[in-house]
Amino acid sequence: MKRSIIALSALLSVNALFADEETPSAFMGYSLISMPTTKQLDTKTLDVRINHRFGQAKSTSLDFFGFDNGANTQFSADYGFTEKLTLGIARTSEFKTYEARAKYSILTEGKFPFSLSFYGVAGQETTICD
Repeated sequence: MKRSIIALSALLSVNALFADEETPSAFMGYSLISMPTTKQLDTKTLDVRINHRFGQAKSTSLDFFGFDNGANTQFSADYGFTEKLTLGIARTSEFKTYEARAKYSILTEGKFPFSLSFYGVAGQETTICD
């Protein structure tokens, strides 16, 4: 049984490598929930976003599912310089954080459904503590 599964996996992998058509991207957008995906912006494309996160919902009756708590907002702009490189900047209201970020595609999906990207962020909190 184990040998059958290994043989079937190997056969499917080899078939995927030599297929004529490219595999569609696993992700529809550049972020999934609040995390970046491996999908890149198109060349010379600017992506401006306003993200809004509510507070924690500790009880349904007291804080209305987190809507009554303070919100955390982020303004961001990302630009696709090449097919493989996207650079961006952002500002988050919590701790008044500024950040610079970069995403570089090392491997992209082609005939084999696997992508690998490097995503790096450098941030600076600017809140003055009392």
